[in-house]
Amino acid sequence: MAYGHCKYECGWAYRFENLNHRNDELMDNLWAEEHGKKRQLNADKAGNFVIFSSVELEAKEIYLLYKTRCEIENCFDTAKNCLDADKMHMQDDAHVMGHLFITFLATSIRFEITKLLDEADLLDSYSPEDVLDVYATMKIITADTDIRQVVPKDVRDLDARLKVFMYSTQDDLDKLNGVKHKRGWKPKASGTS
Repeated sequence: MAYGHCKYECGWAYRFENLNHRNDELMDNLWAEEHGKKRQLNADKAGNFVIFSSVELEAKEIYLLYKTRCEIENCFDTAKNCLDADKMHMQDDAHVMGHLFITFLATSIRFEITKLLDEADLLDSYSPEDVLDVYATMKIITADTDIRQVVPKDVRDLDARLKVFMYSTQDDLDKLNGVKHKRGWKPKASGTS
């Protein structure tokens, strides 16, 4: 990605050129022309975008700040579509504030679970809802006597892969990754007498 910045009247302008975006814009323009839709695309400007800022930073830092906007938009999208935050049928301010607070907590938890899945490279296999469903199979049992609870394999494996270690250990993760541990020491055979 090519980039540059310069001072302008009220702050700083940062220009970025992304070749992938350029190709996408040019392809979209060709498709529009083939289907008889009029678009006026300046090919010299395709793939370029400008960010205006009141702060002078490295261009890479500005770009990273811009990219985090996508994560924030995804959180709002999740709150709206998965948690129905855009549909409130409440009459007073206290209920609305309570609903928004619970939505905020649920969105934050969902985001953290997504981050765990991403770090474990499991986003292709699990959604945050899947993770909650797997963990929901565990039940809390209270009694006056000692009870031994068996943790299902799917819970233990997911727990280890996510590195949460509530129901698993590092040894469980090592087994999943194929790491073999030495088992104690072997006694040497004694010589003949």
